[in-house]
Amino acid sequence: MLSFNGILNDISDEIDRELSWRKKELNSLREELDNFSKNREEEEFSFFKRGSIALTYAHLEGGAKNLFIIYLKFLNRLFDNEILSIKRKNIDEIIIDLIFYKKVKIFNQNSREKRIKGLKSCQEFFDGSSRVKIETDIINTKSNLNFKVLKEIYELLGIDMNQDIELNSKFINQLVKRRNGIAHGENISDNKKIVVESINKVLLIIDLIRNDVEKAMKKFKSKELLCN
Repeated sequence: MLSFNGILNDISDEIDRELSWRKKELNSLREELDNFSKNREEEEFSFFKRGSIALTYAHLEGGAKNLFIIYLKFLNRLFDNEILSIKRKNIDEIIIDLIFYKKVKIFNQNSREKRIKGLKSCQEFFDGSSRVKIETDIINTKSNLNFKVLKEIYELLGIDMNQDIELNSKFINQLVKRRNGIAHGENISDNKKIVVESINKVLLIIDLIRNDVEKAMKKFKSKELLCN
């Protein structure tokens, strides 16, 4: 069995691996924008800028989504190592909601067979015959991670959002809009300054999300949910 600190260190390493390659690509992309613009005509340069916007958005969505998934993995590790237990009456209601988030949807199915299956699955959690696991696919960016979707994920996980992310809500929505236009074949060509600023802001935002996730994980250490 791992200790809380052991799990936290493992998860922090996973977060490092997740973000390091994304930051490396974004930083390299920023450098290439400078090199490319020095050696090509503006008309030729436009396709590179469009590709840069699409890739920058991809790192925002992919980075955010995987950080939230890693957070759920952290919770599952706490359950696996009996640091968290569903049998404790004082378990956080947000954790209960995450565990049963997908299962309760089964209750809305028309088929009685599916509803019974969902009920039995819930029963197995409480009688201890089934492993407690939060399904990571409850993180849904809807392939359009605008600010509203991002905020919904934060609220689902019960994580407090850094105010600086909220201050960038307009940028996030604009980036999604520009990416969608490019994906649908529009000839969008922002000037280099806007593209570089987009890269810088995405680097900032994924770091802010990381900080929020790590802060949420560390809170568990002082909660009554943890074993002494």
